[in-house]
Formats: sequence, C-alpha cells, structure tokens
Amino acid sequence: MNNKLTLTIAIILFGLPFYSCNNETTIKVSGELIGGGQDTLVFTNKITKETFNVLVNDSGKFTNEFHGEPGYYRVRSKSQQVLPGIEIYLQKNNVASFKIETENWRREQNYTVSNNPESEYLKHFNKSNTTLYRKYNYSLNKLEAAHFISVIDSMRLEQNIYLETFISKHKKLDDDFIKVEQERIRYNYAALKESYALRKKPSALPDNFFDFRKQLNYNDEKLLAISAVDYGSTVSRFILNETNQTLTDNEDYMLHTIKTCIKNVSNQKVLDHLLTTMVAPYLKDSEKFEEAYALFIENCSNEDYVKMATENFKKYQKTKKGNPSPKFVDYENCAGGTSSLDDFKGKYVYIDVWATWCGPCLAEIPHLKKVEHKYQGKNIEFVSISVDVEKNKEKWKEMVADKELGGVQLRAIDKEFMDAYSISGIPRFILIDTQGNIVSRSAPRPSNPELITLFDELGI
Repeated sequence: MNNKLTLTIAIILFGLPFYSCNNETTIKVSGELIGGGQDTLVFTNKITKETFNVLVNDSGKFTNEFHGEPGYYRVRSKSQQVLPGIEIYLQKNNVASFKIETENWRREQNYTVSNNPESEYLKHFNKSNTTLYRKYNYSLNKLEAAHFISVIDSMRLEQNIYLETFISKHKKLDDDFIKVEQERIRYNYAALKESYALRKKPSALPDNFFDFRKQLNYNDEKLLAISAVDYGSTVSRFILNETNQTLTDNEDYMLHTIKTCIKNVSNQKVLDHLLTTMVAPYLKDSEKFEEAYALFIENCSNEDYVKMATENFKKYQKTKKGNPSPKFVDYENCAGGTSSLDDFKGKYVYIDVWATWCGPCLAEIPHLKKVEHKYQGKNIEFVSISVDVEKNKEKWKEMVADKELGGVQLRAIDKEFMDAYSISGIPRFILIDTQGNIVSRSAPRPSNPELITLFDELGI
C-alpha cells in the first residue's frame, strides 16, 4: 500500500447578502485525498470554535459547503493522517488550494498553498517558529542577558521584515490578519524573554529587562484563541515569573499563583486558560487546599475543571490533618514478604512515594539517608513506597541494593493509597502519627529544613 498521500483542497468563500437574511458566509470546499480512502476533514474556526465536518468518499474525493465566519481555521483529518492540523485563513470570495504530503506528516508537515497568501504566510510563520524553538530555545537561555537580548531582537527584526515584505508583495491582505500577525511576532519573542527570566536569578537581569511588558495586553481573548502557543505561553510565563518574584516565606505556592492570576488578568477567558492549565492539575497539592480551592472555584468559569477540583476537594476532606489515614495493605517488601500500614501502628510513619525513573525522587535520597540516620532508634519508621510497575520490579530491587536504601522499602501493588491522597506527581511525602492519623498529607521533603522543625515540634 502506498503510504504517501496527497490531499488537494479547493476552498471557496462567498458572501450571500442577497440570499441570506442573516448575511451568513458560505464556505464551499472540494478536493481529493489522492491515494487515500474514506475519511473526514474537520474545519474548526479558532475564534467561534465551530467545527464543520467534510466527508471524503471511498475514492478520496469530497465536496461540501457550510456556513462559517471568515478568519483563522485549523484543518485536520479524523483518521489522524493530518494531525497536528494545518492553520489557514479564509476570507470572503476566496478560492484556496492546499496540497498535503501526508507521509511523515507528524515530523515534516509538508504542504503547499495556492491562491491564499494569508495561509501561505502562516505556513512560513509556523514552520519558522518550530525551527526556532527546536534549535534555539534552550541554547539561548545559556547566554548572558545582554547577548540574549541582542540575539532575540535580531531574530524578531528578521520576522518583522519578512512580514512587511510579504505585505508589500500581497496588497490585498486582510487588515485584521496583518494586525494579528504583527502581534503574534511581538508575543512570540515576549514568551522567549519570559522563559529566559524563569531560568535566571533576578540579579542576572538588567533593570530594564521587563520593559517589553509595557507593550503587552494580558486580556486579549481573541489572540489567545488564535495563538495559544505564542500569546498563551507569554501570559503563562509572565504569571510564573510574577509568582516566583512576589512569593513570600511560608506562603503557599499554588494559592499565591491563583492570586497572581486574578491580580493581573481580568478577562474571564484568559483567566480560565491560566487557571485550567497552570493551577487545576496541581491544585490538590496545595498546602492550603481549602483556601486555594475556594478561590479557584470562585474565579474559574470552566465547569469541567470546577467539577474536577470539587472531586479532588472531596478526597482532600478525607485526608485532612487529624483524620485516619487511608491504608495500604500487603505491599511488596524488598526484604521479603509484604507490609501494611497497620504494621507500623505505635510509631510515626514518614512515607516517601517515589519511583526509580523519577529524577527529583532520586535527588532526595541523600537527604533522606541523613534524616534516617539522625532519627535512628527514635519512635519513627521511614517507609519508601515505589510506584514502579511490575515489569520494573527487578530494577527497583537493584536500585535499593545499589544505593543501599534504608528504612522499609515497599512497592505498591495497587493505586488505592495513591488515589486516596490524590497523588499526581512524585516525590510525595506523607507523615502519619502513632495512632494512624494524618499529620501532613504533603509533608516537607527531606531536603527541606522544615521537616526537622516539624519532627522536633512533635517530639520525635
């Protein structure tokens, strides 16, 4: 079977002011999926989020029409031959043709555009951005600030010159398209600068480093819809930098992140984007979950994420300080046999949830060994629970031996204990008292001096 497929699409947009009482725009599409078979092409308007399905018949041909707003669209195929999709821009009275080479699509994304200059420009812009991030994103962050700014400004100038040259060559480009693309370049490089700042100490940045922010708008929901990568990344990284720079001692990170979002963004859709991407996945790890949860549901209008947060909050209620801890039963013991949480009743239990493949987990091992040595013979048991799957069992046993891991080394045989504590990221440390009640569902790491302070307060 020939794996190389060529997709030719002809797209015609007609305004229908004389035939449509609501002045809808009809988009007519036709073309052929050469070498392919039955499929469905999905056209999604990036602003309205409307989707239009166009059926491709057994011979690879299709023809259809739908009523949609002109502007930015993403085209993909349900068969995933064309995934990720193509970004295009459609206007009234426009005929556009696209030829897509689907072989190695995920890696190369080769296609040609005819009679549609906006989409031709988008192809160049997106391809140059992909090259930029693959080739330069991390190497740029190694440069000194002055050198970094010089390189970034030169690259931005190059993209602006290309756009201006393109505008001069194509006199009939849509004005709205030009304005959006000028902004995308601005935010594209703002995202790189925010990313650079995240990896540097504030003292390494010149005083005027963040002056570029004065030209940015963090409440542009239209630009977010069109360009979640360029615009969305800029806003997200701005929030991360602001959170890191304004966080005070003993302040909960996730709670402060929510407050930073609310303080700096007033547009609900942009705020939802931040809360659902930056906060929701990690909300349950907050040390002040109750307060963070309340602030989250008060400010997030996305019902699905509010529901998810509420479900996690219900789990949290069961694992609050003072409640009986969820139990693990008959977990595999590296020393032989099995162990259960009840086996350690009468002692404090400091639990380390980890895995052999987790870098941050391994980084805590030397610190954990020091803490174990300091409290040797005290009324506390150090229990490490590996979440390595069955096929990695031998690797787990080898690492326990090679690194001479102390305490009680267990391997989880189910997910019930982890699910009960809503553990989505590791390492995770839990402290349980002598009666099996929860002291901390998210205890300080061994590398954190606050752990010893907590032990001392408990009289361990």
